[in-house]
Amino acid sequence: MMVTVKNTYYAMVVNLLYSLSIVTSIMLRFNNMPLSKWQAVLNEIVYLIPLIYLIMVLKHLKVDSSIITTYKIFIGADIVISLYFVVVKFTPNNLSIYYLLFLLSIVVAIIFTIQSARIQNKWLTYPLLTYGLMFLFVTLLQLVASVIYSSSMYRYVSLTEISIPALTFYILFKIVRYLDEQRKSDSQIAQFGDNPGNI
Repeated sequence: MMVTVKNTYYAMVVNLLYSLSIVTSIMLRFNNMPLSKWQAVLNEIVYLIPLIYLIMVLKHLKVDSSIITTYKIFIGADIVISLYFVVVKFTPNNLSIYYLLFLLSIVVAIIFTIQSARIQNKWLTYPLLTYGLMFLFVTLLQLVASVIYSSSMYRYVSLTEISIPALTFYILFKIVRYLDEQRKSDSQIAQFGDNPGNI
């Protein structure tokens, strides 16, 4: 898939599905209904597609390879952690693994945030840095709710999850702005080259 305005809009559509899926998950929690495994998997799929597209955008921008590698690790870690939570039922016996995965998610999110701050692009640096900080904040809140082991607190903490697709929309919107600006700039350069008498 190429990095284009059209494909970015497609990523926005997928992110809209993710937003609806998150809202549905939150409603289920507030009604004390368990989240089915298929819905958890669906959440993960529609969450990851825009992030994978984001990696393609970073390659298009020719950012440092270590930043792209960090984003790939972020996605990989998220897949492993999410699959574990879907497949393995939480019990006192696997409590240590549960918290270890939470800590792993926090560490990866910190590295993701630091690397996002290194991106030298005026359109994407701030949105990606904000995304990393919010992801870290949401994960920390979930960890606190798990330690306290309060289902009611976890329900209210889950409300913060809607910030993730909201910030993803913000990032994708900035990508559209960047691509549009780049297209206009390329068009002006082409016109300038076709009319050297303007110099």
